[in-house]
Amino acid sequence: MATKQTDAATLMVENIRALASAGLQPSFDPMVLGKALSPALAVMKSIDITVPQDDSKETVDIVFDEETGSIIGWHKTERSKAKGLVTLKMAGVQAPGAAGKTRSVTFIFDKLAKRLVYAIAREIDEAIKPAEVLQRFDPELKLPRLKVSEKKAMKGQRVLLLVHGILSETRAAFGGLKSSYQALAELYGNNLIAYDHFTLSKSTRDNAAELLAQLPDGAAIDIVCHSRGAGVVRFLVENAANRKALQERGIRIGTVCFVAGACEGSPLATKEAADSLFKLIAQLLALTGAQSATVVKALGLLIRAMVSTAQRFPGVKAMDPGGAEVKALAGSKMTAATKYCYIRANFDPEKLIARFAEEQVIDKRLFSGAANDCIVPWKGASVSKNYLADFKEKVNVLGFASDGTTQGAVWHTNFFDQAAVRAALVATLQEGITP
Repeated sequence: MATKQTDAATLMVENIRALASAGLQPSFDPMVLGKALSPALAVMKSIDITVPQDDSKETVDIVFDEETGSIIGWHKTERSKAKGLVTLKMAGVQAPGAAGKTRSVTFIFDKLAKRLVYAIAREIDEAIKPAEVLQRFDPELKLPRLKVSEKKAMKGQRVLLLVHGILSETRAAFGGLKSSYQALAELYGNNLIAYDHFTLSKSTRDNAAELLAQLPDGAAIDIVCHSRGAGVVRFLVENAANRKALQERGIRIGTVCFVAGACEGSPLATKEAADSLFKLIAQLLALTGAQSATVVKALGLLIRAMVSTAQRFPGVKAMDPGGAEVKALAGSKMTAATKYCYIRANFDPEKLIARFAEEQVIDKRLFSGAANDCIVPWKGASVSKNYLADFKEKVNVLGFASDGTTQGAVWHTNFFDQAAVRAALVATLQEGITP
């Protein structure tokens, strides 16, 4: 039987190969890493390699968790001063005060130009999902594309729409809901749908307009959204032109459930913190075992972009609290929805991510000491008077810890794995609109 360490080494090698598909070439044969992690060679600490200096090339150290083989961070490689040479290392390091080890692997890649930021964002989006489509949400998570005939049949019917967050897709974001499929089907029948969309190359405003164009006419729609999906949904139901279009097409919006919703953006989406946003997402995905080959390839493309240029992607700018999209939503006066409900958490990373201590990127200063779930501030994911001040149908349905207390079980990416969240959603949606 394979040991946990051997399994981690195998996964790490697979992840290195996935990174190679994103244009990141390891500075040595990835099989060396697997051997270096085997019990017999565990004493190996580093491998020194030299490669020709080349101004068209960039180098980056990507950090893996030895316990799981997952990516948990990255930083520019420290170059030697030797003329024409760069010294690269692959080193296993015990994080100070932490239970586990990390291993840094150096990769080489072609530098990316700032003018290519949009193209890179689109490539990453397409690595995660091939197209932007409405899907039928099913218990096996096959997620077939919604047919035109199926959309037409939803006229006059009650429908549940799922909208995922940044660097995600329906299966990854809402997989936890499959255990509640029967309860949701009792409310909506087969009318459970989800919107797979690009989250880096497009703004939340653009996502909302394209979602609107695909919605079934004459349907009564409840919505569950996660993370950046909150901005998409708010533009859908609060933007004046979109509200008019919904009315003209006979589409009624009932209950909107914001789960870990970036309703007012995230400080991690600012220009100074964007790199930390993606490192933290990588760490949270590592904790939940959700770093698939597809996700790792997307992370590889992200790393190339973040190391090459400090430019932000359009979809990240849309989450900046000081950006144009969030400011536009702050001025909202009306909504097409009948009710807003909020589920949020205050997470203490020190309770769970101790073994990532050396690569921990959570900077409390980014949140100004405020409660947060690692990505979204507690207050921004809760009932707020900062928008729709006269809209009274806002309810905080569920909170893990509070603005003044913390917990270590629920963080930004694992809400739908919680039985309490699924139960709260079903109960809340039962009170929704009747077609």
